[in-house]
Amino acid sequence: MLTMKSISMRDFQEQFDNLETTIIDVRGADLYAQGHLPGAVNIPLDELDKRLEELSRENAYHIICQRGIKSVQATAFLSSKGFDVTNIDGGTIKWNGKLEQSHNLS
Repeated sequence: MLTMKSISMRDFQEQFDNLETTIIDVRGADLYAQGHLPGAVNIPLDELDKRLEELSRENAYHIICQRGIKSVQATAFLSSKGFDVTNIDGGTIKWNGKLEQSHNLS
């Protein structure tokens, strides 16, 4: 059975400044644009299987969504493909810091 790594938002925030990881936000582009963790990259869950080539098995990734449901699915999927991934429990709603916003130019 595949075991999945997970971290609480509290522990993640305590380690945030010292983590050498890429945060992947698996929410849709609209929710991502409204507010995401600083430095997070948006790869929506439904595009993940088509965008695996953007990821490296040499790197560590932390996966997040709004509440922690889609991120569990994404973490399980990426882990099964051999990636070093950790789910962030609770999602962005548990983040106690400023969220970055992105704006579409179109």
